[in-house]
Amino acid sequence: HAQPVLWFSTEMGEEEVFRRLVFLDARCDPVLIRSRGYATAEEKRATEDATERLRAYPITVVSAGKLKLSSLAARVRQHVSLVGRTQVLVDHLDHVQADGEKRVEQMVSITNLLKALAIEQDINILAVSQVNRAASQQGDLQLISMRDSSSKEQDADQVMLLEPVKRGPKGGWQVMTRPEVAEANASSGYITTRLTVSKNRSGAEGAVYLRLNWWSGGRFDEMETE
Repeated sequence: HAQPVLWFSTEMGEEEVFRRLVFLDARCDPVLIRSRGYATAEEKRATEDATERLRAYPITVVSAGKLKLSSLAARVRQHVSLVGRTQVLVDHLDHVQADGEKRVEQMVSITNLLKALAIEQDINILAVSQVNRAASQQGDLQLISMRDSSSKEQDADQVMLLEPVKRGPKGGWQVMTRPEVAEANASSGYITTRLTVSKNRSGAEGAVYLRLNWWSGGRFDEMETE
C-alpha cells in the first residue's frame, strides 16, 4: 500500500510534474521522443502502463510559484488529517516565503517550522535546496555550499548533496563543468552523480555514486565503483 505524498512544486505545474513522473517510471526519454517526432510502439506501451500505475498512487501536487510558509503548513496539516501519515516534498525550499526583513531571517523561520511540523505530524519532509553560486562553480560541495545554509544545516536531520562527477586523469573523481555535463548527456545519455550524506543524526555519513540516466527518463540508478 503506497503512502500518500504531498508535493509542493514551485517551478512546475501539476501536469508537468505528472508528465515527468510518467516518463521516469516508463524509462523513456521525452526529449528524444519530441526530437524524433513520434513514439515507438514500445514507448507508447511503456508510457500508457506508467500512466495507469501513477494514477493509482496517492500523489497530490500543489503548484505555487510563490509559496507562503503559513499556507504550506496549513495544507500539510489538512492533508494529514484527511489521508493520514504523508510524505511531504518541498521543491524547492528557496522559493518558500516567510516574514522577515532579511532572507536569512526568513530561512530560519522556514526551517524551524518545517522541523516542528515534521515532529508534530510524525511525518517525513524532504526539502530541495539550491547551492550558492560560488559552490556551483567550484564543486566539491559541503554543508556550507547550500544557499543560506546555517538554519538548513542546523534543523535538518539529514543532508544529502548531489553533484556530477567524472574520472580524473589519475583515476580519482572530479566535479564536472556545465559544458562537460551537457556533452556527456548528448553522447552517452547519462552522467555519474555523487550523492554525499554530509549530515545524518541517526546513521552513517559518506558518499555513494549513482548514474543519472536521461535516456531512461531521468532515473537515478545504482552503479558499481572501484
